[in-house]
Amino acid sequence: MKVRTIRILMLLFIVTFLCSGLKNNERAFKYFHLPQSSIIRNIIYSDKKALNQVIIELKDESGSITMECIPFTPGEYEQYILEISKIMETSKLNQFATSRQPIELEISGRKIKGFQRIINQNHCSIFCSDYYEGIAFLIRYLGSSDISNGLKPTLASINYHFTKETANKARNDFLSYRSAIENLNIPIYGKAFNLKREYYVTLEKRTTYSVEIEPLSLEILNFYKEFFAANGWKPYRPEREGDWFNNRLFFTWVDNTGEMLSRLVILFEGNSKNVRLAPHSVIMDVEPFQILEWGQVEVTNQK
Repeated sequence: MKVRTIRILMLLFIVTFLCSGLKNNERAFKYFHLPQSSIIRNIIYSDKKALNQVIIELKDESGSITMECIPFTPGEYEQYILEISKIMETSKLNQFATSRQPIELEISGRKIKGFQRIINQNHCSIFCSDYYEGIAFLIRYLGSSDISNGLKPTLASINYHFTKETANKARNDFLSYRSAIENLNIPIYGKAFNLKREYYVTLEKRTTYSVEIEPLSLEILNFYKEFFAANGWKPYRPEREGDWFNNRLFFTWVDNTGEMLSRLVILFEGNSKNVRLAPHSVIMDVEPFQILEWGQVEVTNQK
């Protein structure tokens, strides 16, 4: 009887393994499989509903690959590419790049295009992207300018592997986050000017404005502390934030579900601190609590 039970369990394991499409030298992530490789040092992985992020650290200091997987519609994907293109055009990093050129890479048997910034003879940065079955794969690389032994083979070895149900569930979570962010009305402190509200397709809502207050005062911070406390949000790391340093002040809150993040930045913009009122810039971001440094992180050492 015991032998029969063991055989049945082994058969179930084999069937499950084969149905998953996972080979014995592969690691399964939410949207793709990645073979074990001697050129990979670490993999840092965060998956919390709508947004999925993987950082692949390559050996021999050859660089790192960051992949963000987001359930965009085709229109949202096109909008994001336009947004990121504008950011890259105006980025301050361009002043450190000797040249910028188009590049073509391969992922899961598909040709994808992007841009490569040559920083110097030994280093470069690359952004490229792909859209497959309702999921946008946004890829950033920073490392060695010789990508033939690191970036190229690693991307080429990736195999997309997910069901329509997985993509649909991620999309529903994405819409849930969007609704929560849109419905959170961030108040404005004092007599603000240069007010600007922006909403990015990646679900980040940004409110920026300027206001005159006593130099390096905490009145803006206290205003937002009261607002978020009244809405059930809690300080994320109060022991590390909330003080002025180099004319800047930072503070972060997380909502009662642990799934939303709000980040406040206040910048002193005055020419003198010996005045009654001076201009300060206020930046308030609200986004899903999905950024890798905040999320649950799994680190796997590759042998």
